[in-house]
Amino acid sequence: LTDANHVSLKVGMPVIEAYFANLFEGSNDAVRENYEQRGSPVEPLVITQDAIEDAIRRISIDTSPGPDGILMRTVRKTQAARAIHQIAVLMLRWGYVPKKFTLGRTILIYKGKGNEKDLKNWRPITIFSVLRRIIERTLDQELRHLVQFHCLQRGFVSGIPGTHVNASLVEGRLKLAKVGQKDCC
Repeated sequence: LTDANHVSLKVGMPVIEAYFANLFEGSNDAVRENYEQRGSPVEPLVITQDAIEDAIRRISIDTSPGPDGILMRTVRKTQAARAIHQIAVLMLRWGYVPKKFTLGRTILIYKGKGNEKDLKNWRPITIFSVLRRIIERTLDQELRHLVQFHCLQRGFVSGIPGTHVNASLVEGRLKLAKVGQKDCC
């Protein structure tokens, strides 16, 4: 394996699979059927073609293609928003994700520090179809209008430097604990 900076990892695929399977595999009991519905039913989510077009504009034209090989440049040139909109509407109506959208291409990227031969210093990135990413971006934007985040929710929230704020809070708590020679929790 070679990353963008031409750092290579000479490890067999079975070793890589075993390492990351041990790290990430596990059962997920939080499947859709196990969620309780609280309160009144929510109106069906409506996605507009304009929202799809906005997502297409916001995704970098040079973004990597997924396993299907579809380029963002092609999506823009062919003005595929109408077709993608129809796919998204059908996915929501039927609760079905096309098989091609579930297939990803996973690569390993060297973190830039530590022993290059140690798998702990590499991170996996999975790239899915740009069509899936367009629909996901659109759903993300629509859902953000419907969801209210708790004031302490800072991770991956646009316009909030969540990592910096949380790191500052932890640092402050650690300093107080050190000065008072107490546990920080």
